Amino acid sequence: MPPDSDKLGHALLFGLPALAALLTLARRWAGVAVGALTVHAPVSEWLQAAVLPSRSGDLRDAVADLVGVLAGAVIGWAWARRLERGPPAR
Repeated sequence: MPPDSDKLGHALLFGLPALAALLTLARRWAGVAVGALTVHAPVSEWLQAAVLPSRSGDLRDAVADLVGVLAGAVIGWAWARRLERGPPAR
């Protein structure tokens, strides 16, 4: 595997739940879910470094997680907005 290819996995593992939250939950709860994912990303990396002796935390993994949350939230927001407007008039 190419170096840092796991960062795509990190982005997807955080971006897909953010996208799903924006498409399926009420606006308030979608914001709560995206906020929780945003907090979870750096906290999980810190816990790996601080608590698990066989694991190490990686700042780049946390950044990839946060990029995934942001991308998923932006895509989900745009998609949900388009769905709210309905099909284009002809």
